[in-house]
Parts: sequence; C-alpha cells; structure tokens
Amino acid sequence: MIYSTVSAGFFVGNGYNIPFWHSFWKEEGILKLLYHVLFSVSELQDVSIAAVGGWRNGVWSWGNFGVSNEHLSVGPIATEMILLQQHISSVSPVCQGLDNVEWVQSLGGRFTVADCFRRINSFRVRSGPRDQFDAAMELVWRIEDPLKVKAFGWRCFINILSTKDHLTRKGILPSSNSSRVFCSAVGESALHSLLFCHAAVLVWRDMGERIGLTGLRGMSFKESFFVWFNFCKHNYVTKGKEGVVWLATCWTIWLVRNDIVFRKEKWNVSDMVWRAKALVWKWASIEKIVQSNCNFYEFSRNPMYYLS
Repeated sequence: MIYSTVSAGFFVGNGYNIPFWHSFWKEEGILKLLYHVLFSVSELQDVSIAAVGGWRNGVWSWGNFGVSNEHLSVGPIATEMILLQQHISSVSPVCQGLDNVEWVQSLGGRFTVADCFRRINSFRVRSGPRDQFDAAMELVWRIEDPLKVKAFGWRCFINILSTKDHLTRKGILPSSNSSRVFCSAVGESALHSLLFCHAAVLVWRDMGERIGLTGLRGMSFKESFFVWFNFCKHNYVTKGKEGVVWLATCWTIWLVRNDIVFRKEKWNVSDMVWRAKALVWKWASIEKIVQSNCNFYEFSRNPMYYLS
C-alpha cells in the first residue's frame, strides 16, 4: 500500500525501513505530531513500523506502541491510544516485500530535476502579480539549440549575466571600470548591451528585416523573446525553432561583447549580423529541419522558408 505526501509516496512493504513515528507514511501526517502526547510517553520512539506489531498465524496485529499500562490509565493518553488504533487499524505491513519510496510528481514514479523544480517553485511567494511574459522561462528550454544557449537565455531573463554593473555590485570590479562596451557610456547592463545599445539595435533591425519583423521591440528580455517567438510561431515556423533567431542574435551580441572585453578585438555590425545568421542556419539543422540541398547563402536570403 502506498501512502503519499504531496511529493513522495512511501510504499510500505515489510515495514523494517520506515520509522513508525517520524516518517510521513500516512496521508494525514507524521504520527508523532498527530499524537504528540502518546509519543512523549512511548518507549519505542525510534523504531520502525515492523517493531510496533507482529505476525500471529499469518495475521498482523499492532502492539501497545511502547506505552505502558500505567500511562494508559491517564485520560488524554488513553484517548490518543484509541484514536491511533482506529487510525491504523486497516493498515498492515506485508510478510514479504521491501519498503520503497516513489516520486509521485511524475508518471512512473521517477524523480526528475524538472519535477522537483516545479514543486519547489510552487512554494515561491511572488513579489507581485504574475508577469504576462513569465512563460518565457519555460519556453526557452524547448527551443532546439545548444543547452548552453538555452541556459544563457534563461540567465538573461533573471538578469544574472556577468556584465560590468553586476560585477560592480558584487565588488569584483571598481565602479570606475563600469563603462559600456559598445558605446563607452557609463554603466553597462545586460539589457542595454544586448537590446538597447545602438549597435545592438542595428543588429536586431537587420535580423528582423531578414524574417519580416519590423518595428517591434520589447522593453525586457522576456517581452522581447515573446515578440520574436510569437511572430515566428504565427508564421508557421517549425515547433522548437520559434526562438532560434532571438537566441542566436542575443548569443552573437554577447560573444562579440566578450571578444571586445577580453581580447580587444574589433567589431562591426555587418559581421555580427552574418555571424548571427550563421548560427541560425547551424541550429536549424538540428532535427534536420533544413533541406539537405540548402546552403548557407540560400538560407540567409529567406530563413523563414527553411524554418517553416
């Protein structure tokens, strides 16, 4: 028989490995909390389920749970004893079979990190109403591109990229070294560098024109992702490819930004655009979406045709 918490189900086998008082093996709760008076006088506080009863002629019967007859003469203890006996009267271990624990948040009882994250996230107290673009946090993981790029997009959404303003707040960089990379103004941020800097705007404009998207730009990473994702979706881009162009553009600008910071390399908008288009073409080949006879230059002229 399985008794479950919200997240885990406990399969009671022979009862040797599940603590009687301390574990969450009954749906109603932990027994030591439900019957705290009885638990306080029990001499078997740390034993397993199998130790508080026994088999006789193939029939399981519960014992006195470590409570002496002297204590049972006290009214509250006697009352809790009756309630506990009624509570578990229909429950018994089995002669053969091991105790087990199963994760009930997913089919098949298998634990996954994703299910655990959703479970923990359900307890999160938000600072305000749900953002209409919060679904981007899940959608980005469904895009068919390298895992590190998905993780990069997610880090953009929660604003933890290692830009100069972020490193300055942590005390890693002095405030005097927080100038922007592309425009040399004071105070670099991820949102400015990747979306609103003049160089970034030119790259986004060129990439937008390539797919027919003009004049639309979100005010945050999640909103921007949604604009591009929904545009591609409404233009029948293959499922799993809707966010490829957005991620490729963001990733390219970030890589070029790092090349400037760490290698002092030169840059220009045209090279950034071609680099982003090359990534889209490369990632579009995942799951064989791109036709086999399509080369990069054919793809770059009409990417929406080959992504659809």
